Amino acid sequence: MNGAPLCGSDTDCARHPDMMALVTYIDDLTAAWRRRHGGAPAPSGFPALAARIPDAANGAVIYRQRCAFCHGADGEGRYASGMYYRPALWGPRSFDAHAGMARPATFAAFVHANMPLGSGGTLTEQEAWDLAGFVDGQCRPRTPGC
Repeated sequence: MNGAPLCGSDTDCARHPDMMALVTYIDDLTAAWRRRHGGAPAPSGFPALAARIPDAANGAVIYRQRCAFCHGADGEGRYASGMYYRPALWGPRSFDAHAGMARPATFAAFVHANMPLGSGGTLTEQEAWDLAGFVDGQCRPRTPGC
């Protein structure tokens, strides 16, 4: 979510070898799911939440209480011996401002369904929106003015 384009404007992205490899990998995962689940379509995403107005100040409190242990006090993530451990949520190592997780509705729905790790659903929908409001307000790659 913080990568570089695979091809420029003068290249047919659909025929780029790296893009073809990614599409082949995703198709393989989908086929494996269908084989294991009797042809059922693979799940997509997580349940959307009803729109709410986030309270970023409350999101900061929730972040310190429920998220900072894994994602760092300053959203920097945790990396043991240079290896990924818990992702950065803002700052130079985080997803960029154009990633899906930079959209508050996507972030809130993901957090509500999956966080804290192993305890998805323990945050209320409003808490998830408040976290989205707080995290979305932080600087990350490609954020204007940061």
